[in-house]
This record gives sequence, C-alpha cells and structure tokens, in this order.
Amino acid sequence: MGDVKSLAAALVAVAALALPALAAAARWQLPPVDFVRPPGVTSAARGHATVEAARDRVGNWVFCYQIAFETPQRPYGIFLRRDRVGAPDPAVVKLSTAPHNPLPWDGSMSRSGCARAPATAMRELVRAPGRFYLDIPTPAYPRGELRARLRGPARRLPEP
Repeated sequence: MGDVKSLAAALVAVAALALPALAAAARWQLPPVDFVRPPGVTSAARGHATVEAARDRVGNWVFCYQIAFETPQRPYGIFLRRDRVGAPDPAVVKLSTAPHNPLPWDGSMSRSGCARAPATAMRELVRAPGRFYLDIPTPAYPRGELRARLRGPARRLPEP
C-alpha cells in the first residue's frame, strides 16, 4: 500500500510541475525592419520584414515571419543569424526560397510562415533582438545581398 501512495504522490508532483508548462504558450512581436545593403553591395536590392517568436503550450518554439524583398538574382535562402564577434555568424533558422512555380526569377518574392527554431536562440531573441539579423545571400553576393538587423523591444502579444 505504501508503494501505491508513493507512486500517487509522485504522479501528483509531476502533474503539478507539468501544468504551468502546458499553460505557458506565448508570442512576442518585434518592430518591423527594413533590409539594407551591406557595404560593397551595389545592387538595387531592397525589402522589409516583420517577425515574431512564439512558444506553444508544450514548449516548442517557432520563428514566424512576413518578408518581402527584391533582388536581381534568386537568393540561396533567407537566414536568421545570431551576430557573434570574431566568428562566422551561424544560421539559427533557414527559411526556404524555393519557387512556387518553375518560371525564371522575376526579381521579387514575398514569403510568410513559421519555422521551428531552437529554444535557446528564441529565448535570447526575445531578450536581446539586436543580436540577430536576417540575411539574404545571392549568387552575386554569397555573404549577403540584403540584411535586416532585428531590434526591440519584443512586445508580448495577448493570448487569443
């Protein structure tokens, strides 16, 4: 009988710890940003973006975005990068730029959606958005034809 009580007490304790995590869904929106051309980029590329970080009730994080841009060449992808001094900036999230149709690149693209993201990076993005930027590399500028430094503060959105 003692084993059953111990097991029941353990289950209650685990459930009590799990309930707050299940109710912890949240979304944070960052101010809109404009893409700029890094030094040395001479194209007429331009664009803008709005981003959010969101955590579901189970604790999974996603990076949500609305991005529109113009570049002379089809980009390799759209990357969320964390700025690290003295080291290459790793991609935290890669957003697809795969074409919706087989036609040649028309010079512009609009994308929106959400992509799974590492929890540690998203928590840091909410606390210090200025450490992150969006990067759009192209064949002419593989180190980035457009960049958009994220900025804060992150504004927590009300739950729906």
